[in-house]
Amino acid sequence: MSIAEFRSFCSRNRIVLALSFVILALVVAVVALMLNRPAESLPESTPESPRMSSAPATEDPEPEPKREPEPTEEAEPTEVPETIEETTTLAPDIDEWSNGPLAEPAPQFVPMPEPSEESIATPAGPSQADIEYVRAERAYLEDQILQSDAYIARKTAALETSQYHLAVAEDYGDTLRARELRAEIKTLEADINTERLYGDMLRAELQALPDW
Repeated sequence: MSIAEFRSFCSRNRIVLALSFVILALVVAVVALMLNRPAESLPESTPESPRMSSAPATEDPEPEPKREPEPTEEAEPTEVPETIEETTTLAPDIDEWSNGPLAEPAPQFVPMPEPSEESIATPAGPSQADIEYVRAERAYLEDQILQSDAYIARKTAALETSQYHLAVAEDYGDTLRARELRAEIKTLEADINTERLYGDMLRAELQALPDW
């Protein structure tokens, strides 16, 4: 092959040649790495390794001397958080746990406050409803007393009339009329006595009402 033909071949297959050179360089690099790797992976021999291999397996190796720690600067004391004091106060007392962890605290006796002298000497006044009730009760009792007195007055007048008629009947000797008048007089006297007792009861209730 002449030089001109070789040049024309290279110009036509430029890309193929470039790829071939790249592949060849990669292959060479991989081979060089594989050759150098076993030498690097071997451990370096130390002068102490034969001595250690010759020693019996039962003997323990001598312990290495402990190194004293180098003096360092003293660390500043850290402040204790305040939460520790709060947690200590929340711990239960021994007396409380003696009755059990769930035992309820004993109830404390609270004395009743004694009434002051002012409250005893000056009681609270009546309310408006009490005053109105007493006024209505007084008006009712007074009206009932007036009606009772009027009833007694009418019965007393009728009693006097019956007594006069009884005297006339006795003077004329009319025994039948006199008997009727005596029964009527007895009834009138019983009614008057009953009404007087009722009037006395009304007056007692009226006097018992407060002066409001």
